[in-house]
Amino acid sequence: MLSAYSLARKTQKEFQAAVDLDAHNFDAQQDLIEYDCTAPGMVGGGEEKAQPLIEKLMPMDAAEGHYATGICRAQKKNLRGRDAEFTKALESKPKTVKRVYDIGDYYLQRKNADKLLVVAAAGEDLAPHDPRGKFYRGVALILQNQKPAEAEETVARVFGRGTDELRVSPPVGCPLLAGQIAGEPEEPAAARGEYQAALKLNGKYKPAQEALKQLGKD
Repeated sequence: MLSAYSLARKTQKEFQAAVDLDAHNFDAQQDLIEYDCTAPGMVGGGEEKAQPLIEKLMPMDAAEGHYATGICRAQKKNLRGRDAEFTKALESKPKTVKRVYDIGDYYLQRKNADKLLVVAAAGEDLAPHDPRGKFYRGVALILQNQKPAEAEETVARVFGRGTDELRVSPPVGCPLLAGQIAGEPEEPAAARGEYQAALKLNGKYKPAQEALKQLGKD
């Protein structure tokens, strides 16, 4: 326990050092804010510490500020607040495709087709050749039941079925949704394979763990 406290404090100090070196290192800013929003006071965390950081971040980059606020809202189980902040982040036009698809992974888990289309458009504007835009657009069409065969083919192709098209790591939620697309009742083996792929990306990914549990054993 004492070792964990020590490591947590060191982690916070490293995040703070990165921010001190470069205030425009938004990944470090997000890491520090998320730490403060999630860690208890005994290891230096606390939402009251995160709020001033968000207030400084907001005028520097509104999209980053709203994204950070959304992350903090989530820690209070305020899903409506997180949705609103992520929407504002997209409206503020994130400057990096990474942030766009961070938001996209959230809406993927929520199965929000309308927002996934917004994410796809934003991502394609920033990085036209990044295949994740096609992936999110395909998933949105599947969820809307529009051109399901064409959309499923696009999702499978972009996700790397038999190709080397995908040059970036897929969001951890992608194989989870792919398993749901495969159809648990109809093709349980295919769905199980997708959930296991999700756990290879993140062994502690609870949605995939729960999906496997509900699916049952071979």
